[in-house]
Amino acid sequence: MPAGSVVLWVSDVHIPHHDERACRLMVECAEASGTTHVILGGDIADCGPASPHAGKKAKDLIEWGDLERSVRPGRWLFDWARSKQCYYLLGNHERWVESASQNDPKLQCVAPE
Repeated sequence: MPAGSVVLWVSDVHIPHHDERACRLMVECAEASGTTHVILGGDIADCGPASPHAGKKAKDLIEWGDLERSVRPGRWLFDWARSKQCYYLLGNHERWVESASQNDPKLQCVAPE
């Protein structure tokens, strides 16, 4: 990181099960402190519809329908992070998407651009 960088580390948000108010406050504080870099450190999206855990997967498929819809409530957070120099590290929940898509080619996956 260049000298003078202000880095925000974010992890385990678990969109769509996140606390919207807390996330908005985090972004407000990051903006006020001049954040230049954001590191999304895994499990930003919960990825429940791709879960290897049958109960969780079934519940999230009923509640959200698919991965794209499950990420939609927090998409703004990805968009904001990308307005900075952003690094995205995969967590175990994002890895579920990789595994599920390898086993089911019809599975439509969404990933932050």
